[in-house]
Amino acid sequence: MNKILLFILSSFFLAFVAGCNDDEDDKTYQLPSQVSEISVEPRIGGVLVSWTIPTDSNYFYVQTRYEKNGRTINTNSSIYTDSVLIDGLINKNEYVFELQTFNEAVIGGDIVTTDAVRPIRRPLDITYDIENATMLELTEDMIETFTQESSEGPKKNLLDGNINTYWHSAWSSGVAPLPHYIQVTFAEVTKLGGMHYTFRQNGDNGGRPDQFDLQVSEDGIEWETVWVSSENLPTTPVDDEKTLTFGKNHESRYFRIRIISNPGNKTYTHLSTIHLFSMGERIIDLEEEAEKDYR
Repeated sequence: MNKILLFILSSFFLAFVAGCNDDEDDKTYQLPSQVSEISVEPRIGGVLVSWTIPTDSNYFYVQTRYEKNGRTINTNSSIYTDSVLIDGLINKNEYVFELQTFNEAVIGGDIVTTDAVRPIRRPLDITYDIENATMLELTEDMIETFTQESSEGPKKNLLDGNINTYWHSAWSSGVAPLPHYIQVTFAEVTKLGGMHYTFRQNGDNGGRPDQFDLQVSEDGIEWETVWVSSENLPTTPVDDEKTLTFGKNHESRYFRIRIISNPGNKTYTHLSTIHLFSMGERIIDLEEEAEKDYR
């Protein structure tokens, strides 16, 4: 009896499976609906491909295809995704993308082709090296100061290299609140990366600069602040040369080094010397590196 029962159960199971397979074979799959409003947006080293998901969402996934070095690259995105970022591309090539939706039976719909698009070029990777700085030559006629004390501390003293002389902004007349500045105008576009400076040796600590910023201009009229130092920079010891770097080499003809505060909240300030420099640069072209690794 047990063998008869086992035979009956086995036959029933096989018949059930066969029936299921027949149902699967007889199932009709609709062609998938297509995404719309497809756009391509260049990015650094890549392209963002975007689309609008159809209202009926009658598809299983959408495939994005493009050619890369003679190969077709496929990227599949789920039904709920409306964009895909394709990276690892290079700027010297233009790319055209094909989008196609697929249903559960991997039956594809119509193919939509995008416009050609070129990725944005990768930037230069610049490392700045103060150890290989280049000092910039300054002359008196290249600098202007705001404000200037008429009775002492002419601007030329900033450039004489003597820490026992000094420049002093106005305190007896023409007084104005900080910031005060030292403006430098070069004959041609110059890279400025930092400065060395010393304090007035016999001056009061309250008037010594303890915060700076840097402004640049294209025309010497409109100014933009491109760097700000930390607050409460040290104002002692008085005879030590201090060094500030401006984050990178800024390129312009027109610069303003502004003293924006001092410990005594004075309406004047003073310095003994300044020396400006351009930092050394080690440059890596990231786009060229990407082209070497392009596969």
